Amino acid sequence: MGSGVQIDHVDRGSIAIVRFDLPERRNALRVDTFEVLCDAFEQIDRDPAVRAIVLTGNGKGFCSGLDLSDPGALSGLAGLTPAHRMLLTQEAVVRVVPVMRRVRQPIVAAINGAAVGAGFALALASDIRIAADDAMLQNAFLDVGLSGCDFGVSYLLPRLVGSAAAAEIMLTAERLTAERSAALGLVSRVVPLESLIGEALDVARAIASKSPFGVQQTKRVLDANLGAPDLYSAQQLENRTQVAAILGGDFNEAVAAFIERRPPAFSLIEADR
Repeated sequence: MGSGVQIDHVDRGSIAIVRFDLPERRNALRVDTFEVLCDAFEQIDRDPAVRAIVLTGNGKGFCSGLDLSDPGALSGLAGLTPAHRMLLTQEAVVRVVPVMRRVRQPIVAAINGAAVGAGFALALASDIRIAADDAMLQNAFLDVGLSGCDFGVSYLLPRLVGSAAAAEIMLTAERLTAERSAALGLVSRVVPLESLIGEALDVARAIASKSPFGVQQTKRVLDANLGAPDLYSAQQLENRTQVAAILGGDFNEAVAAFIERRPPAFSLIEADR
């Protein structure tokens, strides 16, 4: 059996497509697959040529969560107390969420079929979510006897849909259709399944065409300011980031390109021209 993760690069390496690749199990992830996934995102983060990421699943589902048939999901690490080894296993698998939030490139989740449990959380950890018309999203931890708060869902979901809707989704383990997800603001659009990857790539290409520094800082500042205590604090971070962007050169290049009526040649994409 392979690593469970497939990585491809398109558009001369500017877009990385990360695919869950265990289609025979609806992309249920083994414990060791989470480490592979973390390594994949960290490798992409270090590649200056990559400016956007598309995350999706091979086969008929996005990701059906943690593979409960995997012995590693139950036994954890040998030679330790049960509580200690399960805590270490828990910490190992959930590390993927902060890794996704830290990578510089925005992540566009192209949700095909089921995104359940950990798969639901990985969709939430993405920056943009596009759903196929057959998508089904579910915070399913309660259905397997666990707390509904896992993989950062209790932090991410209320910030996307509000606390009232998040409480209902988490406490009932409701199965959300693509249309219901869009109505809640959980996904930004719903498209036919056959158009899903094309739509996600179009969004990724739009991101990749912008100033790399500007895109990276937009992701970071937006994420940070979701927890800002007040408007003043949010604007202080915005101001400092904007000064850095102006001094970085892409602003002057954009102004010159506008005056000269040509596409801008931003700093990290000069080699593409």
